[in-house]
Amino acid sequence: MLRVSLRISLLAIAVALALPTIARAQSPSAVLRDFGLLGSWSTDCSRRSAADNFYAVYAGMPNGNVRRTYYNTPDRKKPYNVYIITQAKKLSSETLSYQQEGEVDHDKIDVILLMNGNKYAIWSSVTAEGKALVKEGKFPGTGDESPWQTKCSGE
Repeated sequence: MLRVSLRISLLAIAVALALPTIARAQSPSAVLRDFGLLGSWSTDCSRRSAADNFYAVYAGMPNGNVRRTYYNTPDRKKPYNVYIITQAKKLSSETLSYQQEGEVDHDKIDVILLMNGNKYAIWSSVTAEGKALVKEGKFPGTGDESPWQTKCSGE
């Protein structure tokens, strides 16, 4: 009986110690909001979205996740792609890590963003299979830099 009581006591202590950590865990929406990422972003906010001017829209969802939608057409009726951000963590005042899952094909991608004022660029983007889509701020296939996106006001 004493062993059972001791185990229950130890379990209760472990749960009590874990509660502050659980309570501090923020939803992806809260992390992205605090980082300043929610809203619309584009290479050139003065132009409409186009094949050479993607718009990224980060919108909080009721469940605490974030919907990240890319648009590349002027009317923005049909998205280029849509991902749901299911995990997010601020790494520093200038870097954010998140995991996104495709809304259609459910592919998972780990992303690290660099923030500089009201602009961000993708520093790293790696699929669940380990394929680098962006590495150290560049597209591996071409060596081109990942474009900086600016936060668009009024959107």
